[in-house]
Amino acid sequence: MKKRLSTLFLALCLIVGLLPTVAFAVDSDPLKFIISITEDIECTGTKDFYFRKHVITILGNGHTIRTSETFGATENAILHLGKADGTDSLTLKEVQRGQAHTVVSAGGNYGQGAVHMYDGVSILGADDAFENDSTGHGVGVSTGEFYMHGGEISGFCIPQPGAGVLVYNGKFYMYDGTIQNCMSKGGTQFGGGAIWGDGTSEIHILGGELKGN
Repeated sequence: MKKRLSTLFLALCLIVGLLPTVAFAVDSDPLKFIISITEDIECTGTKDFYFRKHVITILGNGHTIRTSETFGATENAILHLGKADGTDSLTLKEVQRGQAHTVVSAGGNYGQGAVHMYDGVSILGADDAFENDSTGHGVGVSTGEFYMHGGEISGFCIPQPGAGVLVYNGKFYMYDGTIQNCMSKGGTQFGGGAIWGDGTSEIHILGGELKGN
């Protein structure tokens, strides 16, 4: 059943413009799609899910996506994780793939994208994150924008900056929620267990909690 659901999920992603081969008119209005998860899903491998150009909402309905892949918004896409009123529950749980891996991404190779994360959404590191510190980032923002309205980013450990949130030439806004138990260790670069940003980025902490990082 999980394999079938993963296949269905990939098919839905293709429909909303995940791959570069899917073309849309430049002047067309963005379409709105809702992907509603009805059962726990496991997405493991090296195939990332980048949504393009449209407005996509992923509703978890209390379920978990266990993933070694990246879910992201690029090329002016807007990705909503959960519901704005906080009534949905979605967990994105990392299955270790390596330190370059990011669970959720805003921006990327095809240009700016925006991600909105709401209360009830959890982005969690791998179970062995602190035993094997080559796990990835919780959130990566590169030429994009990430808005944390609530929820939790927790349990990431990496030997380079930005275990919880890595911001590179992007914008990160934290209005509510929690970033906790994230650690940057063992590397020779600057730290940043909870949040790290380069000199071209904007980081706005307007609410929420940073603890245990």
